[in-house]
Amino acid sequence: MSAILKKLFLHLIKTGVIFLALSLFSVAHTHAEELVRAGAWESFWTANVYMGEHKPALTQIYQDVFIAPLTFSDGEILLETGETIEATREFRNDLIPQPGGAEFGGEFEWNFSKRFSVFAGLSSWESKEAQATARGNVLVEKRDAEALSTRTVKMSYNQAFLGTRFSLLHKPKRYRLYTRLSLNSIFDFDYFEKFVFTFDADDFPKAAGIKDVDSFKRVMITQARATAILAFQGGLGFDYYLTDQWSLGFEGGYILGSSNFSLSKIDVKHNVLDKDGMGEILYPVAENPEDRKGYYLTSESLKYYLLNLNPKGWKAAITLRFSY
Repeated sequence: MSAILKKLFLHLIKTGVIFLALSLFSVAHTHAEELVRAGAWESFWTANVYMGEHKPALTQIYQDVFIAPLTFSDGEILLETGETIEATREFRNDLIPQPGGAEFGGEFEWNFSKRFSVFAGLSSWESKEAQATARGNVLVEKRDAEALSTRTVKMSYNQAFLGTRFSLLHKPKRYRLYTRLSLNSIFDFDYFEKFVFTFDADDFPKAAGIKDVDSFKRVMITQARATAILAFQGGLGFDYYLTDQWSLGFEGGYILGSSNFSLSKIDVKHNVLDKDGMGEILYPVAENPEDRKGYYLTSESLKYYLLNLNPKGWKAAITLRFSY
């Protein structure tokens, strides 16, 4: 029942925001026409591009997923007695969190009065790549073999946004100090994780197909997505006009998700062979078949827990605007 109420509440929020945006545009258009008729203001458009930094919290990824193990459960190992038994190996290759990443975007802004403007745009964000290497033992081809592992994680998202700016100080064609408020819709959040295990071929003298090579690899890739993430962004900015049409500025602010989200549509690809005998592979991030959501693995109990993420965090960007 609570899940139904939550979905209904989010639907009402989305509907209300859309209605508010349409109402704002209607009021702005009417107000602009009145100002033009009165000769008090001539509205104009600007095309804006910006680049900057966004540091989303994504706490459970940085604090939990980054230290989650890759576990090989019930793999096979051949004893000296000739007996084959099952064993489990937990491979640790912890990543060092590097929060933040570059964001690039563009927007169109309608300045319908001296104080107010409305804008809409698109942007893309890409995290800093986290990578680590470690050595450890993995069960492969019934051997407890040493391997060199490289682990890589990177994230990205695309978003659309609609908002308004209010000028606190504005001298046309000179400078503008303003506040910003917008509704952001992250429509494509991507998570990518890759493990590469390199084995020394000399440890497998009887293995077929690797006699003439120095090493061989086993690669495991996890990709996950999230969509329809609503967030609100507020901030403060300043523009300085270089010419009558070009201005350079700075904008900083904070973004807060309307609710937490989890990863979904998790896809795993690998080149592990049946004869490798690695057993069941428990990945740091996996999909629960019951609710189709993303869960992360804990090293303490080897259990999965739901990922609750939020894009909240500080933003800062340099802006370039062209007025026409």
